[in-house]
Amino acid sequence: MRYYKKPTIDYLEGLPAKKQIVSGDEKALVIYDILLSEIPEFKKWLSQFENCHAVMAGEALKSIKTFPEHFSAISDKIPEVSKKALKIVAVGGGSIGDFAGFFASVYKRGVQLVHLPTTWLAAIDSAHGGKNALNSTIAKNQIGTFYFPEQVIICKSILSHLPEDQVLSGFGEIIKMAMIAGDPIWSSLPTKESISVDKLWSIIPDIVDQKYKVVAEDPFEESSIRQILNLGHTIGHVLEKRFDLPHGVAVAQGLHFTLDWSYEKKYLVKLNYDTMKDYLSSYFVCIKEKLSEHLTKEAALKLLLTDKKLDLDKKINFVFLKDIGEPKVEAVNVVNIISKLYQHSWIT
Repeated sequence: MRYYKKPTIDYLEGLPAKKQIVSGDEKALVIYDILLSEIPEFKKWLSQFENCHAVMAGEALKSIKTFPEHFSAISDKIPEVSKKALKIVAVGGGSIGDFAGFFASVYKRGVQLVHLPTTWLAAIDSAHGGKNALNSTIAKNQIGTFYFPEQVIICKSILSHLPEDQVLSGFGEIIKMAMIAGDPIWSSLPTKESISVDKLWSIIPDIVDQKYKVVAEDPFEESSIRQILNLGHTIGHVLEKRFDLPHGVAVAQGLHFTLDWSYEKKYLVKLNYDTMKDYLSSYFVCIKEKLSEHLTKEAALKLLLTDKKLDLDKKINFVFLKDIGEPKVEAVNVVNIISKLYQHSWIT
């Protein structure tokens, strides 16, 4: 039987002391984004650890083709300690969390894992939930495991170094979680004029807690409960892969489509539709006409057919909204999704 335990979540102003990660006879192997070495604070912090493996973040890191090379290189750096005394520390964004989490889950059939996310998107979403995956030669995230970290450490000082576009991408996931959670999270979201690092930092704990509430009910995605976290993702993943959009930006476009379809199906009353649509548009203008110039029915169908949630009847559990804080999962045929994309001018 698989076992789930919510990890310890630490919110720190600066990077953690080594003793906050390992103690006694424990040893750490730090897998980190090589670009972080350009930050003096991080470079000094990293020098505490004897065993490190630098990687370049991005989808190429998650390729199943190159994983054996990384596996061999990392294995050579791991000290001779017992399985229970070894901790893999993943320091980076989503791709590094996926890669290091997958490695931790298969090395010696599973060693301890710590996430230290260094992007807003990872801090808000991907470092939580236990999903780890590599990419096959034809599709994203096809080879994966559910493997939960024992600890997630979120550091404000590192997140403060991030450019505005990464802040915006993270905020796409924040809006998604607020739509799922409803009040008081929804009503606490900032206006575009008031958004700041401090404001995001104050929101993260509530967003993360809400995600773990959902995960705890369905940790290994064995029912449709956890699938509500895919709100905006079915179309978002298509756009992300086709146009190389930042994940949170693509999800926001997926939310536009979801809101429109939910309203058309009369799941949403106009007042709530307008409220959510206006707020979403204040951060992410719907760009469906621009996307439709380069996305055909055939291309969209091909991408949807690689969705991991696709069943044998070519149906996907699509997440609609009935109200702010009331998601609704419904099995929808891929052909119907394509039809709605065309009807609403998302594809040609």
